[in-house]
Amino acid sequence: MKVSLVENKLEKENISSYILNDLNLWFEDEDAVKNYIEKSKDYIFFKASENGKNFGFIVYKKTSDYTIEIFVMGVLKNYHRKNIGRNLFEKSIEILKKYNFEFVQVKTLKEGIDDGYDKTNKFYQALGFRKFEVIEEIWSEDNPCQIYVKSII
Repeated sequence: MKVSLVENKLEKENISSYILNDLNLWFEDEDAVKNYIEKSKDYIFFKASENGKNFGFIVYKKTSDYTIEIFVMGVLKNYHRKNIGRNLFEKSIEILKKYNFEFVQVKTLKEGIDDGYDKTNKFYQALGFRKFEVIEEIWSEDNPCQIYVKSII
């Protein structure tokens, strides 16, 4: 599986649309999906592919000179638990370290609210992310936002 940087905006749109539409358990809100697809075109975008088929993608947003945030990430449903997400994260971070980033953060739904998102939390924890803070005001009281951080230096 090859992890590569994508710079073409149309390719970013096609990949993110294809994969996010396969992940309707996590991405139910159509407006949110459209927002992810649209904004991803302007952020740092990596894909995981093999033989011309895209299996996953990860998009990073620069939040400071030292920090990047995982804006959105997805791997096709049928390819979960095959280390594609882990490889996509690890290989993309190796490339991004060259730009002197020191931290990566990610926002997700707090554990204990939704079984699907509990798996997402475990995924980030397995990558070495640490719980930083829960902020209810970001999304809503019913959807408390868990922020994870990880040092990459």
